[in-house]
Amino acid sequence: MYVQDCDVQPVQDTAYTRISHSGCCKTLILGIVIRHLDNSDGLFYKIPDTDANKLQRVQNVEGKLVLQKGKDDNATSNLKDLHWLPVKLRVQFKIIVTVMTTMMMIMIDVLRPLLCTR
Repeated sequence: MYVQDCDVQPVQDTAYTRISHSGCCKTLILGIVIRHLDNSDGLFYKIPDTDANKLQRVQNVEGKLVLQKGKDDNATSNLKDLHWLPVKLRVQFKIIVTVMTTMMMIMIDVLRPLLCTR
C-alpha cells in the first residue's frame, strides 16, 4: 500500500482529518515517524530519561492511531499488539543488531580464504 492510495476525509468543522483505513494510517505513521526514529536509534543511546519519555509518548500516540484506540487505552498493550518495542529497548536492539551484523561480516571475511578450494 502506498501513501497516495490512502483516503483522507476531513472531519466536519474541525482542523483535524480522519484517515478512513487503518492500513493507510499505519503506512503513513511507519513512513513518516517510525522511519525517522529507526534511522536515529544509535544517536538515542544514553539520552536523558526526559527525552526518552518524550519519544515514548510519540510512539504511544502512533500506536493508538494505528489501532484506532482512544486516549484512555493502555499504551503498553497497544505496543504489544503491534509487536513494537519501547523506545529504550528499540535503541538497544538496533545497536545489538548492528554489532552482530558487523561481526558476521568480519567472520565471513576471515573464513572465506579457509573455505575456498583451488
